[in-house]
Amino acid sequence: MQERNQLSIQLTNLQVDFDNVNARLEEETENAASLRSQLQKAVADYQTLKSRFDKELLARTEELEEIRLLFCLTCNFVITSLDNVDRF
Repeated sequence: MQERNQLSIQLTNLQVDFDNVNARLEEETENAASLRSQLQKAVADYQTLKSRFDKELLARTEELEEIRLLFCLTCNFVITSLDNVDRF
């Protein structure tokens, strides 16, 4: 009889342990889902910002290229004008 009581107590303890582990598993599963959701949002935000800044970078690069070309043309004009002044 005593052995049966001990087995019953062990079974009860195992059930409590199982319930605790199961509850912990559910909690960890919820935490993982929450983290996945946060990661997906962060990735989407990153992609949005990257796209916006890539467009902005392209526009600024084109603007700088136009300024560089205008500067080169102006320099060539000034050099040519100075050459013509030196000839007279």
